[in-house]
Amino acid sequence: MINPRFERREGEKFLYEAPEASRPIVQLKKYWPNVDEKPRKVKALFEKLVQGMEEKEIKSDTAVLIEHIIHLLEYSFEEEIQQIHNEIKTVSVAGVEKEEIDHMFADLLVSTGTNCTFTYLKKLIKEKKIQGSTVIDVLGALPFRMQVDKISGVMLQEMSELCMDESVSASPFVERACWLSFGTFVHKACVHRPRAEWDQVEAGQNSPKTQGTSRASQQSRQSSPRQSGARDQPEFENRLCPADVRQTIVQKVTEKLKSFAEDDEKKILIIKVLGNMGLEETIDELAAIAVDMTEPIYIRTQAIYAMRIMGLKYQSEEVLEVLLPLYRESKNPTQIRIAAFLTIMSSKPDLPLLEDIAQSLNREVDLDVASYVYSSLSSVANSTDPCLQNLTRDARIALQFATPLNVEFRHSKSIQKGTFLPHMKSGIFWEQNTIMDKDAPAPRAANLRVHANVNMKSFDIVEFGFETEGLGEAARKFLGNFTTENLAEVISGRAARRPRAAGQMPVESINEIDQLLNLKPQEPKEIRGSAYMKIFGQETRFVVINPQTVSRFIVDLISQQESVIPKLMSGEGLKVDNRRVGMLMDSKLEFPTILGVPIGFTVRLPIVTGMKGLVKASMTPKPEGGLAFFKQMPQQVALEMKVKSNIAAELHAKLSVYIGFLRVGTGCRTKLSLNMPLDGKVDFSLADRSTKVTMNLPESPVKLVKMAYYPVTFVTRHSKNSVTYQPKNIPQGLEGQRRTGKAGQTEQDSSSEEQSRQTGQAKTDRALMLDIDEVETELLTKTGHVSFPKWFNGLPVTIPDLWEIATPAFIKSQDVNFQIGHDSMAAKLEVECEHEYPNTRLSPLYLPVVGAKSRLEVKLTPKAGAKKVTVAIFERNEFAVQSEQELLNKLKDKVEGITIKNLEKPSVPTNYEKMPKMGRSLQVLINAEGGDAVSAWTTRGLLAYLYSVDGRYVKFVGAMDSKVPVLAKKICFNGELRYPDRTGLWFTTPQEALNKSIQGQAELFWGDDLTAEKQIKLRLRYQKSSEQTQVEKFDLYDVNGIPVPLEVASEVREGEALFTSLYKQCEEDRKIGAPFSKECVDLAIRYSDLLRLKFDVDYKNVSPYMRKVLHKLEAVAKGVYHWNTEVEDVEVKNPENKISAVIEYSADRSYVDIKYQTPTQNVTINNIDLPMDVQPASALFPWSPARLVGLQDQPSCTISGPKINTFDDVSDFMPLSQCYHVMVKDATDDNLFAVLVANAAKNSLAKKVLIMFEGHKIEFVPKTEGAAPAVQPNQPIDVKSLYVVKYNGQVLADALTPEKRTTIPPNTPQDKQELADVMLIKPETSGNKNEIIGFYSRVTGLKVLFDGSSVTVMPSPLWKSNVVGLCGKYDGQTWDEKLLPNKTLVAEPIAFSRAFQLNTKGCDAEIDRIPLQKGQKKTLRQQ
Repeated sequence: MINPRFERREGEKFLYEAPEASRPIVQLKKYWPNVDEKPRKVKALFEKLVQGMEEKEIKSDTAVLIEHIIHLLEYSFEEEIQQIHNEIKTVSVAGVEKEEIDHMFADLLVSTGTNCTFTYLKKLIKEKKIQGSTVIDVLGALPFRMQVDKISGVMLQEMSELCMDESVSASPFVERACWLSFGTFVHKACVHRPRAEWDQVEAGQNSPKTQGTSRASQQSRQSSPRQSGARDQPEFENRLCPADVRQTIVQKVTEKLKSFAEDDEKKILIIKVLGNMGLEETIDELAAIAVDMTEPIYIRTQAIYAMRIMGLKYQSEEVLEVLLPLYRESKNPTQIRIAAFLTIMSSKPDLPLLEDIAQSLNREVDLDVASYVYSSLSSVANSTDPCLQNLTRDARIALQFATPLNVEFRHSKSIQKGTFLPHMKSGIFWEQNTIMDKDAPAPRAANLRVHANVNMKSFDIVEFGFETEGLGEAARKFLGNFTTENLAEVISGRAARRPRAAGQMPVESINEIDQLLNLKPQEPKEIRGSAYMKIFGQETRFVVINPQTVSRFIVDLISQQESVIPKLMSGEGLKVDNRRVGMLMDSKLEFPTILGVPIGFTVRLPIVTGMKGLVKASMTPKPEGGLAFFKQMPQQVALEMKVKSNIAAELHAKLSVYIGFLRVGTGCRTKLSLNMPLDGKVDFSLADRSTKVTMNLPESPVKLVKMAYYPVTFVTRHSKNSVTYQPKNIPQGLEGQRRTGKAGQTEQDSSSEEQSRQTGQAKTDRALMLDIDEVETELLTKTGHVSFPKWFNGLPVTIPDLWEIATPAFIKSQDVNFQIGHDSMAAKLEVECEHEYPNTRLSPLYLPVVGAKSRLEVKLTPKAGAKKVTVAIFERNEFAVQSEQELLNKLKDKVEGITIKNLEKPSVPTNYEKMPKMGRSLQVLINAEGGDAVSAWTTRGLLAYLYSVDGRYVKFVGAMDSKVPVLAKKICFNGELRYPDRTGLWFTTPQEALNKSIQGQAELFWGDDLTAEKQIKLRLRYQKSSEQTQVEKFDLYDVNGIPVPLEVASEVREGEALFTSLYKQCEEDRKIGAPFSKECVDLAIRYSDLLRLKFDVDYKNVSPYMRKVLHKLEAVAKGVYHWNTEVEDVEVKNPENKISAVIEYSADRSYVDIKYQTPTQNVTINNIDLPMDVQPASALFPWSPARLVGLQDQPSCTISGPKINTFDDVSDFMPLSQCYHVMVKDATDDNLFAVLVANAAKNSLAKKVLIMFEGHKIEFVPKTEGAAPAVQPNQPIDVKSLYVVKYNGQVLADALTPEKRTTIPPNTPQDKQELADVMLIKPETSGNKNEIIGFYSRVTGLKVLFDGSSVTVMPSPLWKSNVVGLCGKYDGQTWDEKLLPNKTLVAEPIAFSRAFQLNTKGCDAEIDRIPLQKGQKKTLRQQ
């Protein structure tokens, strides 16, 4: 007789009723006679678990033990847990440290998730029985394992007391973990309570949405249309966590926040705790921090992000009320506005608000905000997440009100991707947010969030992120202060720069610029920030970065003997022993039925992980101890490891129902085990620029991956000797009834799962009386019987009899077996896949394959006798003015004798052998015997490219020799690209650009002797497309980045101002002597784009297998683009063994057309949409220094004639005088450099330049002092003959000698690095008609290029937002280019030029007039 519980549904409310009991019924000796044996049983199971984890390959059966241990712990009182722990302390397994055993048992207690285990863990923490990482792991996982119905107000009180206990507060990391865990506990208790535990309250009464909130918030809610409609709906009050309790909790935490007014680290902790709580009562406190202008930015953003969970949960109007003003106010910092927008989007705003945000982008001045918002709305508009379908629809509508924005990588952006499978009703999505730092080249903040959607329910899985301040400042000081004495201060950003040289030029000379212009240095920024990790939307770990924590970390890491690095560098090495066990998933659901018998659904995923081994490191020369560790740079670093990593898990998903003593159901089981042995050594050599990896092979095959999935039908029979609980109202005589089993059947004692559920409390007793005889069924035969008891042989454990009948494998099956490698190689990977499924299945639109079974096994098999495999990679970067062969010999010094074939008909420039060349190469050596001699290497490879410095010729070389029989003995690849000759920006016209093209060819040979029997020849040409040629022929007009021909532009009279002729604008600039203006640079780049690729392929003796693969790929492409494809395959007779193709991009790069010919068909595929932006080929050689003159990706500033193009790509007139003007200057208090520019004479295009750096002065001035060279607006200046270079006032006679580099020596003998170089760059390199002068400072990262009338400055990206001058702030924004240091916005170019003018004695301070053409006068009037 069994009396299962049942649940009855009344309306929308579930009644959960069970008999009253003072303790779990299974604990009573009356119902569990051998309950006293529980400690010994748990010990036996635990010992078996530890032993299983010590085996060579952990089996998934080991993970199943976790489920049985937790089942026993789940119904244990605190005194019993103490007894069990005492037994566990006696467990000893060879090779397992005592600390790891304690950690594993703590993991099991956490996974149990009962009130008793919580109390016991709290006791262990207070008594310091567990410490360090164990406590952090326990506190981080504890709230996720606690079931919601077991969290009570008493538990919350005990958790807060624990966090304030001395045992926790002594360690900042433990304290963080505890308070974050407390916030998650509050969230689960007060937010995630089942609706059955909420009482309905009348409208207007205090409720979770009104009590404890501000009066303004309540008034806003009453006036809000969204909320006014909601007032008619019934409201509920959480009776286990009422409003007064929530308010008390929030008040306690906020009082603690106020006590940390001067401690940013703990202030961030409390903010994150409030965010974890997710209570609306916290919004006022978080809002006060978010709007507080005195708080650091990274703390304000933390408060804004903490409100995100409120937006996700409640879609609260209070969140919008706080955040909308922060976003809309353009004076707020970029980080604050982006954080506010991100949190607003989490509340799923309505369409009117989205339209307002989209329209505001049309007038947005902050490019980072505009870029982020537009990319976020675009991502949401393309989302397939069904939970965002309304937001997706609204975002698509809202984007119609915004001007399309070309989002660049140097600006902030948001990317959301993912896939939803309708037939599976599930999907996985990820979101990446990047906020760029105006002060540094690296992002200021970034995060990656992964979330899933299952059955139309969305939930977060994991999220990582960081946020920083002052990173650029710290990097700049670190590069200039690399000394061991102040290492910690430098990295933290607090150290001042080391002094510069004195005597050559006083430092005050740069400071004098500040005095003359009344410039105040920017306030130095200390490095600050934080990094965090979220699990299921709750923060579990975070670290705070500030000068104190950085300094402490550096000192502890290097100087303490017990730290990681000293142990790693010792001869014994660093021992690695890390084992974790737990229930990754344990969900139980019950659904009521009309019969009163509930249907149960359970998902359990026990998992074990282990990592054990030894890691050693060594350096040459051997470093000193303490902070002297950084005294010298090591030349060689070796890392040796012997570590075994294992993961084993077993997923059980079951749907079942109780029938008497039987539990019948169906489900699936997945077994998984991963085994990854790492035994080898890695050597890094800085001197030889090489990396060598040596892996020791195992003696026998190793199964790296084992996975088995199969559905099961199961019957669990509980022993009829077990006494089930009977309610008090059951008639006398029924309680002791037992039924006798049939002959031959075994009856075992069992602590059944049904008995374990009899733990609830209710006011009434309800039970369903069933008296069911055992039925005879084929399910109870021995067919498919899985004998689980054999795993527990010798253990005092009783378990139920279990029959599992795997779904039959019939009708259809599929095997996929393949291997990577060959028997002749040192090792090979063997992959075996097996998939079986029945002939009949349900529609895949709703369910996956029913009855499917799968098996996967990946095995590493070493060759007999092979001991190790060594892979050595050598990198080379060489420069030479000799022949190509001499340069190639330097690039292949480690693979001498490797076979290289030359092209049959090379197309090299006339004087190529005499041209200076550069080359890079990778040399790869693979050996399976273990010897280091060249003759012992079984495979050698070379990949290299060489190019002339002028950028007109590029050559690619590839070769391989192998002794492995399965590989070709020799492979040789050779190719070339011939770039067109350039005329320079002085003379670029549409007519000259029409015939530009890149020509190339490549040849591939393989075989024993590299004959012509096996080969592939490729000839290619990058050209202008026909559409592009027609556009450029009639001049080029630009509309939002899309070229439009003149006849099209002229038809639109109303919007004529939208159409701009790049060529006409450039011609006007050239006439006034500005050939390097922004318009001319854009013209050269646009005219150099090549949108058509044409190639021919000739082949011989290609294997049938490769032909088959290519044929299948072609068939797939035709199928995908069926309606776009035209095929001509009737009576087609094209040349044999040849393929010709033409690929042509549209002018806006949005789609592509492909035409190709094979021996048997002609195919045309039109209008293929491109999923991403495509960068076309450019006739400008991308590696050439020619791109340094206004044609490079790195931001630069150029003054060309009377025009300027700033760092942030803003073009304007900038007239100068004969007095020096500050073009760009270090805006920090270090005053490291300044670049000054002036006209050489009145109304002259010729200029002079003064560069100040590190106490030195470099001048580019005309030979005749006070007289400017005669200059024509449309002709370049011969700087070689008309200018001189001065160093600290003295002329450097040889500075402008071709092929000679003049260096500026270091300030002190201790400094080995030269400070700067001055050189003359040749015409073929610069793209000009004459040479230009180049300057490069290694210390400051500053580059300057000068051709007599144009000056280009390129500072290091580390100087972002830390410069001042005519070139702007270098912060990625365009609105502040005319913003003076005193925050005054100047519109007139002359006034702005005068603001940075140095009025010194002996110079004419009158600023030249602006020479305007007709069109430019009109443009200037419009401005």
